[in-house]
Amino acid sequence: MTTSTAPSTRRRASVALAVIAVSLSSVLLSGCTSDGTADDAATSTAPADASPSTAAGTQAGTDVRATVGPLLLGVPDYWQVGESADGITLVQAAGCSHGQACPTFAVLQGEAIAAGFDGSQAYTQDGTGCPNGLTPQAGDGQPQVTEIVIDGVDGTLSTFEVACASAEGEVQLSVPQTQWSLPDAPGGAVLVVDRWSFDGLGSRIAGAAWATGEQ
Repeated sequence: MTTSTAPSTRRRASVALAVIAVSLSSVLLSGCTSDGTADDAATSTAPADASPSTAAGTQAGTDVRATVGPLLLGVPDYWQVGESADGITLVQAAGCSHGQACPTFAVLQGEAIAAGFDGSQAYTQDGTGCPNGLTPQAGDGQPQVTEIVIDGVDGTLSTFEVACASAEGEVQLSVPQTQWSLPDAPGGAVLVVDRWSFDGLGSRIAGAAWATGEQ
């Protein structure tokens, strides 16, 4: 004898299965929000056009106190500090390709600074060059000069307009050159030259100390 399931029994079974399915779905979806907040947080990225130096420079706590020539500076992770040679220390931006004109500033001390230099002219013998591999040429314009004190030593902060010329001597562009001149620094005169407008360099030099006791 064959026994058939009553329609009411089948309906109760279907309802029970539906309740179980809804319960499982609720468990699996718990913790997610309908506006996609969790996914947005996981997939957010920095702006595509942010340069390495800009992105790193805006992160808090990235500076490490390090010796840069005669100075103790806060050094961010996008600086590459070279070895000091003959009184010159070059600091480059990280990530430059070989043979590329790389953003660089120079820290010079003592005899590395040309004899007779008094800080009133744009210094172009620092070995860093201009953007696009051009050669800097000092002009006749008057600089903007501010008196400064770095860790107890008086000096000047000057901004010049410097022409940048090709190998044939044709001026291609002009750039601002910032230089810090500290003639009475411990261990001899110090000159910092930047014609690449390094972000945050001014505030880092303002907060510098002398590395004389660290060397």
